[in-house]
Amino acid sequence: MKYHRFLLLLASFTLLSCITQKNKDSELYVSGYYIENYNIPANLFLEVKSDSLRFIYPNNEISSRKKPINSKDTVSIENSLLVMQKRPQSLFLQSLKKDKTKEFDLTFFPVIETKKWDKGKVFNQLLNQTFETQIDRTLSSPNSDLDIKKTLTFSKDSILIAYYYFLDNQLMYAENEKIAYKLIEKNDYLFFEFDSSDFPDYKRMNQIVALNKHSFTFNIYKDREATPEIYIKTESKQLPKKSFKPCRDSRPGEYYHNHIKYTKGNNNLMNKIRKNAPLTTGSGYITIHFTINCNKEIGRFGVEQMNTLYEPAIYNPELIKHLINEIALLKDWPDLKLGKYYQDIHAFLMFKIKDGKIIDVCP
Repeated sequence: MKYHRFLLLLASFTLLSCITQKNKDSELYVSGYYIENYNIPANLFLEVKSDSLRFIYPNNEISSRKKPINSKDTVSIENSLLVMQKRPQSLFLQSLKKDKTKEFDLTFFPVIETKKWDKGKVFNQLLNQTFETQIDRTLSSPNSDLDIKKTLTFSKDSILIAYYYFLDNQLMYAENEKIAYKLIEKNDYLFFEFDSSDFPDYKRMNQIVALNKHSFTFNIYKDREATPEIYIKTESKQLPKKSFKPCRDSRPGEYYHNHIKYTKGNNNLMNKIRKNAPLTTGSGYITIHFTINCNKEIGRFGVEQMNTLYEPAIYNPELIKHLINEIALLKDWPDLKLGKYYQDIHAFLMFKIKDGKIIDVCP
């Protein structure tokens, strides 16, 4: 891939010694993702000096490049051009071909000043503990109506992540996944390195910015901004029986790339889902968003409820629960045409409601 070719080109230049001390005449950044449209994780650091950029790789090798002066300046790297743009919360690097067409991009976020963490003590503080937070949506699916609780349970080298989807304080659905992790130290700062991908270089970095006996906070990087995710220690819960893991820890491709439609047809789908469906009141639309991974498994839900004027509405939570759980069982999907930058698909089903009953479904 051109991204990895770029990193190899950088590494082919003079290798420098590992940075072990904070450098007051430079700024340290952590990689958020590359290919902005897909938010694909990348695990490296960037040190921005007055006249140069230093890329720090997981094995502590460093390659140095001349720093572009401004967003209109370019630095030549063999057959590519490097452009740098400072954004309000991030640093955007873009690789262009000689004809100025885009090859790929990398987004870095400034490292936050924190106290010096003792990695061993932090590890022991997290080990065998469960922490909980609430998120507005997953990376995979739009959502306006579900309350999503996310828990992390730490073992020696892996994390069990569970997602609990609620509506009106009623549990609609739950799922879990297991991923590997490490605690990484860099210049006295501490980071989680999450390894949930199908490619060795796709590891997501999140800086720990706060920690005490009862909670911790790390920054997550999405949509050009760093967002703190605060986790509170909680009692361990019975893990969901259902598991779901995206094939790549990135934003999925969209349904229209694959023309996703249930292979047995909408009539079959309607008959299957309307069977034993609870009634509701009113008329409008219920949209269930979900992700189909490369194995045609389903998870990562989101819900939007609207009336006939496409305004926010509320329907029977038991109907929403029924729809989510029935969709989770669907297996008859066409072969997915997976892309270079995505291995999962965001899809949805919109149910038309009239006088409290399901009368149609699309797409």
